[in-house]
Amino acid sequence: MSMFIYALILTCAMTCLTEIVPMLFFKERKGLVKTSLLCNIVTNPVLNAIVAMVLVGTNNYTAYYIVLAILEITVVFVEGLYYKHFVGIKYKKALVISLIANVCSYVVGTIVNETGLMLKILPLQ
Repeated sequence: MSMFIYALILTCAMTCLTEIVPMLFFKERKGLVKTSLLCNIVTNPVLNAIVAMVLVGTNNYTAYYIVLAILEITVVFVEGLYYKHFVGIKYKKALVISLIANVCSYVVGTIVNETGLMLKILPLQ
């Protein structure tokens, strides 16, 4: 398995685990956790693959952060729709839950990347 694919799987797993935590504070937690896992399996690898391609293709951190911001905002809205549809909650509440979960995973992901922890976890070949 290529290191890129391994990194996508690892980041998706970390995101899923991180985003479950805020879900536990809502009364609809069971439906939210299941839906969050489904959402992240779809959205997370796509987001990370696109931002990686932008960074590798352009070597431009400004472009990277612009694309990352656009994609993160898009993911919040898409996951909000998933929560509304599959959990049966109002869209405004679904957006708030999605925003909280995604901020948590963004912060954890930034800490993991900035501290070099991701490089320690990835098998270097």
